[in-house]
Amino acid sequence: MKRVLWLLLSALAAWPASAQRDPDHLVVGARAPIVSLDPAMSGLGSMHGYYRHIYDALVFRDPKSQPVPGLAESWRVVDPLTWEFRLRRGVLCHDGSPLDAADVAATLRRLPAVVGSDLLTVSKMRPVAELQVVDPHTVRFRTREPYPGLLAALPELHIVCDSVPADAATEDFNAGRAAIGSGPYRHAAWERGARWELQRNDAWWGERPDFGRVSIREITSDAPRMAALEAGDVDLADYVPPMHVARFAANERLEVFRAPSSRTIFLQFESIREQTPFATDRAGQPLPRNPFRDPKVRRALALGVNGDAIVARTMEGLAVRATQGVPEGFPGFDPGIAAPRYAPDEARKLLAEAGFPNGFRLALHCSNNRYVNDGAICQAAAQMLARIGVETSVEMLPTSIFFPRLIRREFSAHLLGWGNASGDAATFLRDVMASRDQAQGLGSWNMATADPELDRMVVEGTADMDLERRAASMAKAMRLVAERDYVLPLHAQLVVAATRRGLAYTPQADESTLAIAVRRR
Repeated sequence: MKRVLWLLLSALAAWPASAQRDPDHLVVGARAPIVSLDPAMSGLGSMHGYYRHIYDALVFRDPKSQPVPGLAESWRVVDPLTWEFRLRRGVLCHDGSPLDAADVAATLRRLPAVVGSDLLTVSKMRPVAELQVVDPHTVRFRTREPYPGLLAALPELHIVCDSVPADAATEDFNAGRAAIGSGPYRHAAWERGARWELQRNDAWWGERPDFGRVSIREITSDAPRMAALEAGDVDLADYVPPMHVARFAANERLEVFRAPSSRTIFLQFESIREQTPFATDRAGQPLPRNPFRDPKVRRALALGVNGDAIVARTMEGLAVRATQGVPEGFPGFDPGIAAPRYAPDEARKLLAEAGFPNGFRLALHCSNNRYVNDGAICQAAAQMLARIGVETSVEMLPTSIFFPRLIRREFSAHLLGWGNASGDAATFLRDVMASRDQAQGLGSWNMATADPELDRMVVEGTADMDLERRAASMAKAMRLVAERDYVLPLHAQLVVAATRRGLAYTPQADESTLAIAVRRR
């Protein structure tokens, strides 16, 4: 009898965990940490995906990052400084109150007042001079200058219901008291660094989600997240590393889904300061001048990193070689720009001409849990740079440490990925390449360059309401970035996720992880 009982218990233990769970409960294994439930706090692309579960926006992004109706069922350009949006009727907040134009106005008023915000969303809304409430279901955005990028920015303005007190603090959102939107799910509970529990909002105006309950588990390390999927502990795992794709595709209990990403991965070398902290001579002594201010050094580094090898080996082919800051096909992409070729001998010669015949030492700072294979990419690049005389050490940091330090401009060289969720080159040029200017909403993620000529091109080009002319102007600015080697483009990664058999998932080009994109077959 004991033998039979033991065999029964063993069989139950070996049965996939998913088979024992409530079939109406979806468990997601997510790589990106949840920073806050306050939608004004973080403008990271991963956070916009999380926010979308409980908050709606006037405009959504479709799986290919193109704008589609959200709370706004239609919009029009009234004049070069005025956009008008017509809101859906009958939308209810999670507390039962109706959502209308007043909620949009309250959200926009609160945005710049939030203490500790990373200012990404603030910068995208800065061109807005005034929000006019025409009637309960019509709003008009009046901008200080023509702002064709408004439509692309609005998916990041997550609408908080105005039943939430105007003085609600971020702590109130994190505790759930103020996390009230009108989205497809309601907040149930959040344990920082562990999991977020959601309940379906059956009053949502959109297509009904397939699952009544969702748990988003933070599993920031790749190996445990993949193991959780294989064990049946999670139903969906995002950011599947290349090394697992073939094995998962051959596993009859799993399915793999992939799609092109709008994110480009690149290296940057800080050329703003006269001296930079993490570049030294071969003996470890500070250099008298910042080597990255010299165009010859930047060109040498571009020639010294073999991007094709990183795509083929480090990414195992699950990426597309990048030539610039946006993928091919995006407005602002310049097809005349070629990927930096690999020429280590020429790189060493340029370093010698720049006054570094023996090279120098460098610390390269990278995240280790934000992009696909981010740590491995940096290690590969460091080995290549060492071959041209730049002895490079890699310091890998979790995103919770890496990004705050990056924003404070503490690094000399770093890896960055830019999601280009706007569907064009505007955010890359304005946020990453333009000199930091909070008044103009520029350079919120510019940690490396300061070029007045480029600034003028970016400001003038991205403000043009003629879309064809605007694309040409942005491409011209992109060419200047390439000619002066302000970024070292590596690749555009693919979005790869895997589910248990019986589920279908639609990957998002902006790499957001969405429970509403999971459907039963």
